[in-house]
Amino acid sequence: MQQLPAHSVYLVQESKETADAVAYAFLQNTGEPVQYPYKYPNIADDDVRIRILYTGLCHSDCLHSRGLWDPNIKYPSCPGHEVVGLVEKVGTGVTKFKVGDKVGCNPQRWMCQTCDLCKKGDNQLCSKGSVQSLYQERQDVISIYVTNSSNLNATCCNIM
Repeated sequence: MQQLPAHSVYLVQESKETADAVAYAFLQNTGEPVQYPYKYPNIADDDVRIRILYTGLCHSDCLHSRGLWDPNIKYPSCPGHEVVGLVEKVGTGVTKFKVGDKVGCNPQRWMCQTCDLCKKGDNQLCSKGSVQSLYQERQDVISIYVTNSSNLNATCCNIM
């Protein structure tokens, strides 16, 4: 089996006996999702792991998992990108969130938090941002890893 780097958000398949969790994943652009046992990746000092309580599965999940949006998609692809969950683990450098916080995650945008639009609270219109879905490398059906928590407020918001 492939070894994880010291810090990675890639899902690497494990045996069911040694896995931390089992996701449903597409392994290629055809066929149905299959059970995909894996170990939780390590988190860096500024990362957060969120246990997913609810996630939507929409048409964009189907298009993405089938490789219709990006023919260079990296598999496995674990659909579901509109997430509500609980902060499960935080890196040692994270100060804005704590274990147990309820959060909702922005499904498709990275925001700079420095442009005029972000400063006004319109971060969905960020002029420097980019569309980045929380798919394959960053999410599974059990937990999601938010890298670089300095951008976490733009990515997730407390919903308690």
